[in-house]
Parts: sequence; structure tokens; C-alpha cells
Amino acid sequence: MSELQYAKKNNLNTVIFNCNGRFDIKTFHSLRKFIKINKINIIHTHGYKSNFYGFLIAKFLKIPIVSTCHNWNAEDTLTRFYYRLDKLLLPWFDKVIAVSNNVKQVLTDNSVHKKKISVIYNGIDITRFENNKKNIRVEFNINSKSKIVGTVARFTEEKGLNYLIESAPTRAKGTSNGSIHQHGNSILARD
Repeated sequence: MSELQYAKKNNLNTVIFNCNGRFDIKTFHSLRKFIKINKINIIHTHGYKSNFYGFLIAKFLKIPIVSTCHNWNAEDTLTRFYYRLDKLLLPWFDKVIAVSNNVKQVLTDNSVHKKKISVIYNGIDITRFENNKKNIRVEFNINSKSKIVGTVARFTEEKGLNYLIESAPTRAKGTSNGSIHQHGNSILARD
């Protein structure tokens, strides 16, 4: 279930703003107008593109802005440019949320004052997936006694998924049945 579906299921008001291209002036104006009309008190962004739009709008409307930051994983030249822009903007945000102490350190190394940074660790409500255990075994034809290790992640080097694969033979000793399931995407997935 996507975040949008989850929000709608829980009766949260949702609005989609379409964005065409790297910078869409129509999107900028639509967002600014929506925030102004609805008297939004604070902007929370997540990712370099929303940070860029949000920062400009927050400064224009003189309202606080907060960003949640994971890592900067520059997979190509354009993304590296956006991350550099992000690193220039984030010190000017009112608050920045880091998902780990390592991310906090990267932010402080990039001129975000540590008083502006709060660490809120990533978390997933696993109860949402409890009813799917049997369905997964059926879908992938996995014996009910088999041990399963699963990951859902971007296949990028910093995730360390290679260690899971490398350790599998050692972890499987004395076990006749087991499997690893990895789901995700990125440049590494294409290799």
C-alpha cells in the first residue's frame, strides 16, 4: 500500500501536485497558492526536489520549514547537482530531521547547525504485514518450516545488502531449508 493509499484509507486529506520537468513554475505557483489559501503553518519536505520547492515557498510566505533527510546517494551527474543544491539549502531550514546519527553527522559536516537537527530513527509498523505471512509463502512456494530472510530496500552500496548474501552460506549451516528474498530497485539492481 502506497503512502497515498494509506492516507486515503485513514481519511487524511490528500492533494496531488503534478510536476513536469526539473522545475515546473506552474507547480511552484500551485503549491504556494494552496499553502496560502489553506493557511498552512509549517512546510515539511522530504527529498531534494521537495526541499527546493518548499524552501522557496517557505521563504516567500515567511513560514517555517522542516526537512527529513536520509542519505545523499548520487547515482548520476544530475542527482549529484541536486544533492549539492540540497546541501546549500538545508543550513537555512528551521529544522532538519536525520534518520540516524550517521546522517546527523553528514548534515553537520555540511554546515547544518547541530541545534537544528533532531534524530528520528526510521521505523516500519510491521503489524501491517502480519496477515501476509502465509500469502508470501504461497506466492513464492516456500515450505512452512523454511526460514526466510527478507529485505525491501534500494539496491545501493551503502545499504550493505552484499553482506547478507555473503553471509548466507554461514548462516544456513545446519539448516536444510531457507531462502533470502530481496525486493527493491536502483542502479545495482540493473547490474
